[in-house]
Amino acid sequence: MNAQIKYKWIPTKKLPKTIIPYVPSAYTKIRMVTNDILRKHLFQGTLDEMKPILEDETKKTNAPAIFMSADNKKFVIVIPKKSEECMEMGSFEIVSTSLTDQPIVEKYCTHD
Repeated sequence: MNAQIKYKWIPTKKLPKTIIPYVPSAYTKIRMVTNDILRKHLFQGTLDEMKPILEDETKKTNAPAIFMSADNKKFVIVIPKKSEECMEMGSFEIVSTSLTDQPIVEKYCTHD
């Protein structure tokens, strides 16, 4: 599925105002999934399925990667972070919307 996902760079300031606070100010642009069919037909499980795909893009670009519904109400964003607990491995923070559109924040160390 990774090979079929298409991205484009977008300025962070062009993100919906509800998402901007989650992106560290050091990132002036991020990678956004542009596949219209996926964005139009998103269901809650799609957000979970996109996490490892966005993680791969984040590893390649060292920039946050986001997948949003066509109406921008549902989203998942993977943000590269540094953490003492993870040492040189690095870490990620993932923010996604719940079934009730509330943000869920997860943090974990990177892996191979």
